[in-house]
Amino acid sequence: MKSYIGQEVVRGIRADRWHICAHQDWSNKTVSAEIYFNSRDVIMPGSHKQVPIVMKTFEKNDNTNEVNQYRYDLSYFTSQIDLNSKALKIPVSMYCKNAVTANNDMPEMPDEFYFKVQVKDLNNTDHRNRATPNLRYMETMYDGDYKIFTELKESVGVNEITKFRSRMVHDFNTGLQYEINLSTGVCHVSKINLTMNDFKTTYGFVQMRNPNELFEIDDQFNYQYMGKHTHFDRDIEADVYTAVRGNDDTKIILTWWFASKAFLKKIQHTGEPMPLRVKLETTNPNETSIMDFYQFTDSPRQDQIFPDLSVCMSPGKEIYITITLTARYDRIYSRNPEHFKDAFGTAMMKYSGIINPIRIAQLRVEPADKSNTLVQFTLLDKPAVTGNAMSMLPEKDNSAVWTALKKNLDSGKFTLTVHDGKGTHVSAKAIKYSKEFDNPRSFKVKQAQLSSASLFSPGAMAGLGIGMLLVGLILGFGSFKVTKRYRDRVPDIAMQSLGK
Repeated sequence: MKSYIGQEVVRGIRADRWHICAHQDWSNKTVSAEIYFNSRDVIMPGSHKQVPIVMKTFEKNDNTNEVNQYRYDLSYFTSQIDLNSKALKIPVSMYCKNAVTANNDMPEMPDEFYFKVQVKDLNNTDHRNRATPNLRYMETMYDGDYKIFTELKESVGVNEITKFRSRMVHDFNTGLQYEINLSTGVCHVSKINLTMNDFKTTYGFVQMRNPNELFEIDDQFNYQYMGKHTHFDRDIEADVYTAVRGNDDTKIILTWWFASKAFLKKIQHTGEPMPLRVKLETTNPNETSIMDFYQFTDSPRQDQIFPDLSVCMSPGKEIYITITLTARYDRIYSRNPEHFKDAFGTAMMKYSGIINPIRIAQLRVEPADKSNTLVQFTLLDKPAVTGNAMSMLPEKDNSAVWTALKKNLDSGKFTLTVHDGKGTHVSAKAIKYSKEFDNPRSFKVKQAQLSSASLFSPGAMAGLGIGMLLVGLILGFGSFKVTKRYRDRVPDIAMQSLGK
């Protein structure tokens, strides 16, 4: 039922007032509305016709007599269709079978990258949880050259009191996993846990996944391009892609936001694609996880190149070593600390026989004098646990490592080359060295308790697991970093084992 009431001034505009009323039998509610159209002698911007400018609605529950009232002020109304309107865009997370979409391929993830991530876990059936979701913050390094994955994680409970800080290191050269509780300093060393998903397995042996596999954007997922949408939280234009996996009982919807080329050009970003967000929605249980990425870069992070695993090795077998290099400190180290650490790790692999640099700890670099640089570090012994990597080289104990290193130091073969940050390379040779059995004052090594059992209960591991495949978001998710490597390509066995 509709009726004309008369004219009235609303928002300073002379308007015709209409009344509409209806009863909903199925809900036993009476619904009415008053709609105001501009008077015929008032011309509105964008239209020469009468358009709605205000609408008031009234809803009465005839069972309880409860009344709800709403008012809508229409600031712009047009009969013209804007083909570029957001209302006509394909909604994100809307996956249609056999849909014809624009030809815009999913970006290829670079081989080397680093970022931080915030994860929000929402239980869609619990409205209290949606207001205060579980939050996790992670910072991770994924190193394809060294075959090392590390993750620094902090979990914050719904009440913002439950916190947990941990570091996880996966060494795919040996198939070993290091779990460090950063609150207690307790470390547990074991085979890489087969419940984790940052790797693939063959006959029970683990192999590192490549970056596209980690992000689940490889060929096995049929992503649809959903067009350009604005990432409203950060006001960034993004290319959005959606894929669906699962069955009728449980579906998982993956939606990726990548910063558009126009935005990357605007901020003068000339590097690799920049992910902004990934959203994972499951239908059974009805849950959502949202990951927002920050500080995405393909440059290495200086303090993350070598994860310090001192607390994970048996005390008493480490060796403290001092080496003097023939290069000025400002040229070989201070301009590019990350390049120096990378070159030093490569040299140690070549001249001592360690298969990766995670046995180098407490690395300290300082000027020896005006012309030379002093390097001090702790050489950790090989772990007592045997891993489960697909291609596994035998680890040497510290006695054998020191013998090989001393031989190359004595012969003058120990050299390394570092970028000086100005487009040139600086080479340095070891001229002095020492091995100290006693803990010198320059080293302050804290030996923590070694655990004989896992730090985490099965429930805690389920809540805090790495879960690097996006399906693992429900359990936990890390960020990744593949550190950029500036190293000489050396044909020794250790380097060949790393895919050189």
